[in-house]
Amino acid sequence: MAVTKIIGYILLSLVFAPLLVDISVFFPYITAKVMFIRLMVLLAGILFFLNFLWEKSFREKVIKKLSLLFSNPLFISVLLFLLANFLGTVLAVDFFQAFWGDVERGEGFVGLVYFFGFFLFSLLTFEEKEWRWFLRLSLISGLILFLDEIRQWLFFHQSRPSSFLGNPIYLGAYFLFIISAAIFVFSEKNPSLSKRKFSYYFWKVLAALIIPLSVVGILVTQTRGVILGLGVGFLFLSFYFLKEGKDISFFKKLNFQQLGAIVLFFVFALGVGFFLTKDLSFWQKIPGFDRLAKINFQDATLQTRLIALKIGLQAINPSNEGISKFIFGWGPDNFFIAYNKYYNPTVYLYENSWFDRAHNKLIDVLVMNGVLGLLFYLFIWIFFWAALLKKEGSLAKHLNFSQRGGLLFWGVAYFFQNLFVFDSIATYLNFFFFLALVVYFSSLKEVKGEVKEANFQKDSFTQNLETRIFLGKKIAYFMMFGVLILFFSSSFYFSLVAYSQMKEYLSALRTGNANLTLEAFRKSLTPYTYAQENIRTHFASYMQDYNGRGEKADRMILESLVALEGLVAFEKYDPRNFLVLSQSYLAFAEAKGDFNLLKSAEFYARKALELSPRRQNVRYLVGEILVLEGRLKEAVSLLRETLAQEPAVGDSHFHLALALLDEGKDSWPEAFDELETAFSSRGLYTLRARDEVFLSKVYQDLFEYFLKTRDTRRFVATAQRLILFFPERESLLREFIDVALEGKWGKINPRFFKNEGI
Repeated sequence: MAVTKIIGYILLSLVFAPLLVDISVFFPYITAKVMFIRLMVLLAGILFFLNFLWEKSFREKVIKKLSLLFSNPLFISVLLFLLANFLGTVLAVDFFQAFWGDVERGEGFVGLVYFFGFFLFSLLTFEEKEWRWFLRLSLISGLILFLDEIRQWLFFHQSRPSSFLGNPIYLGAYFLFIISAAIFVFSEKNPSLSKRKFSYYFWKVLAALIIPLSVVGILVTQTRGVILGLGVGFLFLSFYFLKEGKDISFFKKLNFQQLGAIVLFFVFALGVGFFLTKDLSFWQKIPGFDRLAKINFQDATLQTRLIALKIGLQAINPSNEGISKFIFGWGPDNFFIAYNKYYNPTVYLYENSWFDRAHNKLIDVLVMNGVLGLLFYLFIWIFFWAALLKKEGSLAKHLNFSQRGGLLFWGVAYFFQNLFVFDSIATYLNFFFFLALVVYFSSLKEVKGEVKEANFQKDSFTQNLETRIFLGKKIAYFMMFGVLILFFSSSFYFSLVAYSQMKEYLSALRTGNANLTLEAFRKSLTPYTYAQENIRTHFASYMQDYNGRGEKADRMILESLVALEGLVAFEKYDPRNFLVLSQSYLAFAEAKGDFNLLKSAEFYARKALELSPRRQNVRYLVGEILVLEGRLKEAVSLLRETLAQEPAVGDSHFHLALALLDEGKDSWPEAFDELETAFSSRGLYTLRARDEVFLSKVYQDLFEYFLKTRDTRRFVATAQRLILFFPERESLLREFIDVALEGKWGKINPRFFKNEGI
C-alpha cells in the first residue's frame, strides 16, 4: 500500500497551505494557496485513480467504503450541495464567472470541486493516524501564523494583522479551527508504547499552549464576528459539558459538568461585565474588546450587513426574478450581479466599496445557490451536529467526550461567525476536513476487510445478479473517478495558464520597461482565462498615467482600450469593468481633446449604469461625462435624481454642486448651498481625493459673485470657508465678514484674491 501512503502524505501537505504566499501575482495571499491546493489534489487524484485501476485489494476496499459513504447522511448532504452548485452554475447569469470564479477568491464551481476532491480522497485513503496527524500538524501551522501575526502587530504596528492569510477575518476564523484541533489533540489517550511517550507529551503540551495563544490571536485580529463566535462556541461547549459530562472525569476529581460550570461562569461574567462597563477606557486597551465596545445599531459595518441581507432577499424574491433564481440562485460567484442590480443607495453612507459577498454565509448561499442550495447547506450542518451529539454509535465509540466537544465548539463558533463574514481558501479547507473527519469516524473507522468478488463460476441467479451488480459498481466508479481526474487535469492546466499570464505580465511591469510590458501584456491576452479581468483592467488603469506622453503612449493606451472592450464583450455583467473602460476613455478624451472619445466614455458608463442603476459612483461618472459634453441640463437632472435616492450622501451634493457651477452663474447660489451641505454630510468619499486648490478657487469665485450680488448669508459663509483654505488671511477675511454684516459692501475689494496673487 505504498501508493496509499504517498496519497496520504500529499493530502497531509495541505495543512501548510495557509502559510503560502506568492507576491509575483495578483492577490498573493490567495493565489499561492489556490495553486498549491489544486496541484496536491490533482496529484493525489491521479495516484488514486491509477491505484484503483491496478490494485485489486485497494479497489475492493474503496468500493466497500463508498458503499458505506452513500448511506451516511452527512456525506450525502455534501454531495447534494455540490449538485446544487452544479445546477446553479449551469443556470448562472454569468456562467464563466460561476464556473471559474475569480482570482481574488479562488472559488467558483471549480474551486468547490477541488475541495470536494480533498474531502473524498481523504475519506477513501486516510486511516486514523492520518486524521490525527493532520490535526497535529495544524497546530504547527497555527503556531507559525500566530508568531507572524504577533510580529506584524508588535514590530510593524499593524492594528489588525493578518499574518500569511492576508485578511484578519480569515486569520481569526482559522484560529477557531486551531482551537478545536488543539482540544482534539490534547484529549488523545496515553500511548501504550513507552517509546511514543515523548511524542505524546510534546503534542499535548503544544495543544495546551496553542489554545490560549489562538484566543489571543483572535483578539488581536479584532474581528468582531469571530470574537462573538468564539464566545458563543465556548458558551455552547459549557452547556454541553453541563448536560452530558456529569459522569465523565476531566482531571482527578473534576468532571466535565463541573468544568462546564466553570467555563459558563467565566463566559457569563465576562460577557455581563463587558456589557455593563464597555464605555470604560480599560476596554479600549484590550485588542478586540475595543472594537466590540463600539458596536451599536448605527455601526457602519452592522448597517452594511443588514442592508446586504435585504438586498439578498430581494434578489431571490420570485416576484422580482422568477422561480428559477429562487430555487437555483444566481450562480456561484454571481452574488455581485444581484447585489449591483438591487443596490440600496443608503449603503454609500457607510461604505463605497464593491461587495461581492453578503458578509453572511447563509445569504451568500441563498443568493448564489438558491433555496435548494441553502437547504442542502443547512443539512450539512444539521447532520454534522447530529452525529456529534449522538451518544451511541461509531463516532461516540472512537472519539472521546472532549474530542466531540471540541468539534462541536468549532461547528457552533464557525457557523455563528459566518453569519457576519464569509469563507476563504484556508477556512474552506478546514470546513471540508472536519466534515470528512466526522464522516470517517461515523462510518469508515472499522473498515478493514476487503470485498470479495462474486464467484464467476457459479450459475445461480443470485450469484449472477451479484456479479452484475459488482461489475456495474466497478464500471460506475471507474467512470466517476475518471471524469473527476479529467476535470482536475484540465482545470488545473487552465489555472496554470492563468497563473503564468499574471506572473509574466506583472514581472514585466515591475521592470519599468514599456516595450517589455507591452509585449507581456499582448502575450497574456490569449488564451482567455479567469485572470483576464485582472490583467486587462490593471493595464488599462496603469496606462491612464501615460495620457499626453506622445504617440507611442497613445498606441499603448488604445491597445488597452481594445483589450478592455474584449473583456466587457465576454464578461458583460460586472459594472466595474465598464467603469474602468469608461474612465480610461474619459482620461484619453481629456488628454486628446477628442469629443468622439467622450461619446465612447459615455456609452460604457451607461452600460455600467444598466447593471447598477442606483449606485451613486456610477451615476457620478455619467454626470461628469455629460458636463464635459456640454449637456448640462441632463447632467443636473441625473444628479438631482441621484441625490433624491439618498439625500444624506455628501458626494451626491458635491457632484450636483459641480454640475450647477458649470450650468451658469444663475445656479451658483444653489451650487454653494449644495457644497456646504456636502461638507457637513456623511459618506463623503470624493472630497478626500479632491485637490484642495481646486476647491479654494471655486470659493474664490463664489466670494466675488456673492459680493457682487450682495448675498450676505452666502458671502459670510464663503468667507468663513476661505479662512480654512487661507488661515494666514483670517484677520482680513473676518474684517470683510464684519463689513458685509454692516452692509458696507463698498469697503470690500472684489479682486482681493487676484490682487494678492492667490
